[in-house]
Amino acid sequence: MAISAYNVNLGTIHPNEIHSLVIPVFNSGTEIGVFEMGVSYFEAQPEHKIPSSWVNFIPKSFTLEPNATQWMNVDVKIKVKKGKGIKNGEYFCFLEACHKGCAAIKLSFTLNK
Repeated sequence: MAISAYNVNLGTIHPNEIHSLVIPVFNSGTEIGVFEMGVSYFEAQPEHKIPSSWVNFIPKSFTLEPNATQWMNVDVKIKVKKGKGIKNGEYFCFLEACHKGCAAIKLSFTLNK
């Protein structure tokens, strides 16, 4: 796994593995904010989109004081359902924290079944 300021690359992963991350969310505003976590994408991205059902945020929403940081637990699990195919290749999404706008960290990996 490689982590930079705005990018987490899990490397090559396999179905039904669970990868746990801890990422910071910082309230740079001047007022208390309620933040919601989510997954987003580029509209036309060459990589496969990581389904939001593969990403679990703990907690999913929270309140932050100005200049405070919340450390988020994020579990990524490639869920394989019988009869539903997933493709090998590059996968990508943004892990977003939103309150009056969004900030995001890029999450990527290569899936090898």
